[in-house]
Amino acid sequence: MDQDSTPTIAANPEDAGRYGRGGRGRSRTSSSSSSPLVVNAVLVVLIAGLAGAGWFIFNQQEQLERASRELAESDVRLGVLESRLKATDEKVTSSDTEIVEKQNEWISEVDKLWANYRRHRDDIADLNKETKALTATLNRVDSDTKNNAGKLTSIDAILSRQRDVADKVTALDMQSKRMTKDLQDAVDKANAAFQLASRLQASLATKVAENETAIRAIDAHRAQVNTDISSLRRDVDALRMRVP
Repeated sequence: MDQDSTPTIAANPEDAGRYGRGGRGRSRTSSSSSSPLVVNAVLVVLIAGLAGAGWFIFNQQEQLERASRELAESDVRLGVLESRLKATDEKVTSSDTEIVEKQNEWISEVDKLWANYRRHRDDIADLNKETKALTATLNRVDSDTKNNAGKLTSIDAILSRQRDVADKVTALDMQSKRMTKDLQDAVDKANAAFQLASRLQASLATKVAENETAIRAIDAHRAQVNTDISSLRRDVDALRMRVP
């Protein structure tokens, strides 16, 4: 600020008097041109500092308000948590007996499960063996399937032929079932005819026996009649001989 009145210092005192006026003029000109730049630089620095301070204060205020809100929310949550803890404590205190009973029930159920496991342990072991065997079989089948992946076309043809054969077998099976049914019907009819013939034969045999009995009775009656007739003839002949 005192640069306008500060003289230029020379190495020689004589040169000071000679160059004093000219140096004083040059210093006055340079000082007048650099003063606005310094003032502007200072103002820029001050404005930047004020802006930075304002931004810092604003940021701190935002953080303070955020912290205050989080603190209030934390207080509310703590209150709710304390209420829940009190309610939980009351429930735990009041349900000790129920917990013990449930625990005893669970222990009993676990004992039952262990007893059931011990009863079926051999079956479980067998099932595990069968499962392992089936797993090995499935692995082999899967391996075979992967190995035969390139033969799908021929497999499709084989399956098509198998389907044709299956259709023919189904048709033959249906025909066989029809023939079996017809044969069964014929057998049933033959059995019915045989039973009817048996009944007729039995009835005919009974009638033949009855007729034979009747014939024998008639023969006996005829013999008796012949005997009676012969006796009557003898009596008649005897009477004739007695009559004069």
